[in-house]
Amino acid sequence: MRSIHPMLSLLMAPAVALGCSQDGRAPEGGSTPFEPQLATLAGASWSAPVKLGPPISVPLVTDGNAMLSPDGLSLYYDSDRTDLPGAQGARDIWVARRDCTDGDDPACAWQTPVNLGPPINTPYVDGLPTLSVDGHLLFFLSHMSRPDCPAEPDEPDPSRPCDADIFVSWRDNPNDDLGWGEAVPLPAPVNTADEDNISAFVPVGEAGRGNLYFDRSPVGTAEFDIHYVPIRVTARGHPSGPRVALLGPAMALQEINLPGVFDASAYPSVDGRELFFTSPAVSRPGGTGTIGLDIWTSTRRNPHEPWGEVTNVEVNSTNADLTPRLSFDGRTLLFTSNRGMPAGPCRALGLPTSCGWDIYIAMRGSQP
Repeated sequence: MRSIHPMLSLLMAPAVALGCSQDGRAPEGGSTPFEPQLATLAGASWSAPVKLGPPISVPLVTDGNAMLSPDGLSLYYDSDRTDLPGAQGARDIWVARRDCTDGDDPACAWQTPVNLGPPINTPYVDGLPTLSVDGHLLFFLSHMSRPDCPAEPDEPDPSRPCDADIFVSWRDNPNDDLGWGEAVPLPAPVNTADEDNISAFVPVGEAGRGNLYFDRSPVGTAEFDIHYVPIRVTARGHPSGPRVALLGPAMALQEINLPGVFDASAYPSVDGRELFFTSPAVSRPGGTGTIGLDIWTSTRRNPHEPWGEVTNVEVNSTNADLTPRLSFDGRTLLFTSNRGMPAGPCRALGLPTSCGWDIYIAMRGSQP
């Protein structure tokens, strides 16, 4: 599978049958400590976005696809930075720590990021990190070497292969950011000959079981659609990596996807009632500007129903805003944007070396 865009082509025990909603998906929203709070936050207004500056987003570097750990003390993201020790290659997954979550307290500032290193990062493109709500699983995208993979016209370096797959890794200690074990690719029909990118993992009941949201683009097209598939991750902690069982078919998110449109990066809340995703600004009423991408949202009364009306999120700019990631407590929205760049071709998608992709953050609700 080839890389289309630097931000988006970078997320066994017997299977137990899952109950399904009317469209065939597994009901979402396993019981978590965040559920009562999430119900009060859905639909609340967001603060003006602020760029997450150094030591996270730095000049002349492509940083993006960030998400917070369940306790809010770790920030996972991907970057092509080479100024810190441990950089493995074209693009890597990094993690930064902080001691507390009060953004106004200098003692809670983000510390220097650390490269996850092998077995997560490789000499190729690795990115789109997604954590499970219990902190044990890491889903991510990785480009692996393949002899028959042709060079991409926008990737002049022939050492960067075009075959991208979704992988998962397990760690015993959910607080050990460098304790990830061997990563394994997800089976077909999640990983296919098309472009498949990881978006989110929404828990369903027991640990390791849930709906995996991912993006798919048929080879030779610029169209992306959002899909989901119920999965169960077992053999967690095995030296050769966990095992993934698919508990149903991969299905398109029909009520969200538009024909011929770039719909991607779906990220639901862990209670399965609020959804954020990326789509062109002109794809729906309320978009910002005539070029670039916007972040959109949809809600539903319970996780058994289809998603409802789609609305534009007030964090958008007239540039490109994409890959929204909601914190597990629902208070923080992280996303990627090139809004700091001048007008020109790179305002829509552009090249990583000229568009200056950075991580932005917006907040809602009273802070603890």
